[in-house]
Amino acid sequence: MGVRYWAAMDRLIEIFGVALFLGLGLVFVPLERLIPFHAQPVLRRQWLSDLGFWVFNRPLLLVLAFLYVGAIGGGLGFAVPVGATTWVGALPLWASVPLALLVADLTFYCFHRAAHAIPVLWQFHAVHHSIEKLDWLASVRVHPLDQLFTTISGVALQLALGFSVETLAITGTVYLWQSHFVHSNLRVSLGPLRWLIAGPAFHHWHHSDRPEARDKNFAGQLPFLDRLLGTAHFPEKEFSQTYGIPDPVPSAYPSALLYPFRRLARMARGLPLEPGEGVHGADSASDQSPLERANFRRDGGEK
Repeated sequence: MGVRYWAAMDRLIEIFGVALFLGLGLVFVPLERLIPFHAQPVLRRQWLSDLGFWVFNRPLLLVLAFLYVGAIGGGLGFAVPVGATTWVGALPLWASVPLALLVADLTFYCFHRAAHAIPVLWQFHAVHHSIEKLDWLASVRVHPLDQLFTTISGVALQLALGFSVETLAITGTVYLWQSHFVHSNLRVSLGPLRWLIAGPAFHHWHHSDRPEARDKNFAGQLPFLDRLLGTAHFPEKEFSQTYGIPDPVPSAYPSALLYPFRRLARMARGLPLEPGEGVHGADSASDQSPLERANFRRDGGEK
């Protein structure tokens, strides 16, 4: 996997480069003014903080990705039969790209769902869900360890299975564009493709503060995964209006970076956290976020 690993990492640096990021802004900013989901200014609240996430996360995440993909991908590589990697590597792009997208998003779905269900992982994922105003830039508001766990894990699996560097470059670029697209403040209808391609209407429900949308729509690119696995909430004629969680996540990058570790330290010492009313409006121990369930148990509630 050595040569493909370094070639893939080189492509990863290109995909997450400054030029492409500026290109994304040139595309999404005008579109969000033309067909907005919600009326909000371009320089909405916390936009500068979110930009800081991109600036400081990028070098940190690239270093972590080099180490993580090398370790996890290499370990998985020993478990995959050589015949399987040879067959996958020989697939033409028209076949390998859809298969690689399915592998990546199914991996993302599983890890993303785990981040909502496991209290330790939720501390990191809560940083992303602290977004209250969604637009194309909001997608970069993510803790680097959360992104490593939920997203880069798919890249490691793709490498271990033997997908070509060209396939990885295409799926990586698709992921980058779609991650900004699903968070964007764009009112677009995908019509009959709404269950095949994730769009803003689908993913905005995942960030909704409505109780019925809590822990739904985990897929990043392929909504039919949620439909098949029973976690879809995608009403055809209703749209999410408000977003966010009650968890006290700070908006400034340095504080947000340390936030999960401070929470975990309190949990380890058995100290109470500072839960809100409940993620997405939960109001009981059985209807709470993983974070609040952990705090409820630590305070002597039901188990």
